[in-house]
Amino acid sequence: MKQTHANKYLIQRIGGELRQCVSSTGHTPRILNIGAAKTIYIEDDLSSDGCVYVADRIDVDDCTVTHPHIRECWKCSVESMRPVNSQQYDFAIANWVLEHVPDLSKAAGEMYRILKPSGKLITAVPNPASPEFLFARLTPLWIHKMIRGQNHDEDETYHTYHTCYAYDSIKQLLEIFKQAGFREIEIKYFPTIESYVSRFPFLNFPGKLYDKIISSLKIKPLMGHVCILFEKPST
Repeated sequence: MKQTHANKYLIQRIGGELRQCVSSTGHTPRILNIGAAKTIYIEDDLSSDGCVYVADRIDVDDCTVTHPHIRECWKCSVESMRPVNSQQYDFAIANWVLEHVPDLSKAAGEMYRILKPSGKLITAVPNPASPEFLFARLTPLWIHKMIRGQNHDEDETYHTYHTCYAYDSIKQLLEIFKQAGFREIEIKYFPTIESYVSRFPFLNFPGKLYDKIISSLKIKPLMGHVCILFEKPST
């Protein structure tokens, strides 16, 4: 599967934040890539865009990779990031991670802990109220793998893990992070049906048409992907 609009926007947004950080502070920003797996497309895209940064990575599986901008790679859960020191990072990325976390309150607290004051978290998540994710919640994991084509994805950009859906709505997710201390800076919705049916040529046109219609009508509840930018207050 190709990168979705939400993936592209996440990278674009963090790239802009990195450039602004370098311009205003003069120091090299530090990023924690949460749930990084073995993929490096985010780091590669940021590097290709000329961004200055150093990145550490965590995942419940081994996420060790070699990359000029990557330093430490730890195996641990976002709910308990014990190897990660407090207030170490200017930015954190959680790209398609939160839907797999059983205890979001613990995860939000840990992400708040590792960020510096004024640090920012950008996350891409599914909208559990959208039709495709209502379907996903009622179907077994093997169906998700078949639709996404995980075993045929050579660049390993996408992975299919068990989803917990510990939040019932985007509103509930925002409230969990608010209770952890974060404040919401930006939230953007993206249609996603086309990306999920892209492996099936006969569904491409209906998928594109559906996405175009709900985008033009700005029907957010039907848009399956969401990017959220949170900030840890400075005081």
